[in-house]
Amino acid sequence: VDKLVINNHNIPKTNDVVLKLESETQFSLQLDANRCGGAMKLSNKKISIDNLMRCTKMCCDSQFSMAVVQALGMVETYTIKDNTFVLKGPNNTRIYFKEFIKLASTNDSPQTPYFIDGDLLVTFNNFITEKEATQFIKQKGLKLDKYLTNRTGLRIALVKVPKGKELFWVTELSKSEYIKTVEVNSVVSINNNNDVVSSTSVSESDNPFINITKTVCYGRCPAYSMKIYKDGTIEYHGNRFVETIGEANFSVHPKKVKYLFDAIDKISFNKFKDEYDGNITDIPSTYIEYKGKKIKLRYHIPKELKNLSQTIHQFAISTGHIHAATKTK
Repeated sequence: VDKLVINNHNIPKTNDVVLKLESETQFSLQLDANRCGGAMKLSNKKISIDNLMRCTKMCCDSQFSMAVVQALGMVETYTIKDNTFVLKGPNNTRIYFKEFIKLASTNDSPQTPYFIDGDLLVTFNNFITEKEATQFIKQKGLKLDKYLTNRTGLRIALVKVPKGKELFWVTELSKSEYIKTVEVNSVVSINNNNDVVSSTSVSESDNPFINITKTVCYGRCPAYSMKIYKDGTIEYHGNRFVETIGEANFSVHPKKVKYLFDAIDKISFNKFKDEYDGNITDIPSTYIEYKGKKIKLRYHIPKELKNLSQTIHQFAISTGHIHAATKTK
């Protein structure tokens, strides 16, 4: 984002915000701390953003970032002029993007992303310090050109690699525990009518999550939900009979959650039914969600799922947000 105007007021830019059109129907928005995403529609210079945009909940984004999110929900049309992409909303609300390049050749396929040779966007894991990140890139024999975002919990760097070796280094860097995501730096593609047709992304490391939710019972059963990402990001909400009531978002080393993902993959989670229940009262429900499949556990639970549920719950206890002495049913 180069410039932001809301209701005729210019909002001072304090940090970088990057909009990526992942496809013709999906977008992502990288703020200074969090990442948002959702659905959209593009048609005849009109754009509509799904108001159910979802964002991660790491603390804390700047006022400028939050203003961009607000404005994005208001936009209705777009224009492209002089390599500037402008999203427009009511009351002279405008979001200007400067790093937006039109494909020069009329023969370019509208589905072909436009990549910047020799540039990688590298996001480091939450626990990596600036010194460690810089030293890591140097040890690889690469050049860290600049940090796009550089703060505790979020470091995104532009890294220079030899031209023609971009995909090699995407694969190579992705192997390291230092790295959260790696992708070839790129810009949105435009067809000859100045219509947005696709966006860029060669490779973005997958960051799956396991979500566990425990409901209330007639007693003092701990009721909470915890979303555990493979990169160590944790999103927690405590409901009743837990140490921490409300929201808590934090991070642990990825190695501390690896065994959870190994365990859920080992039992072939998708092979189980969506619900294990029975006609019985005063038993809390446990919901486990992984890679789009959600299973309700309450009664007549297979041993593999029961062991998995206990393993995830014990991890949740280890974070200190759920009192280990709480009696569960």
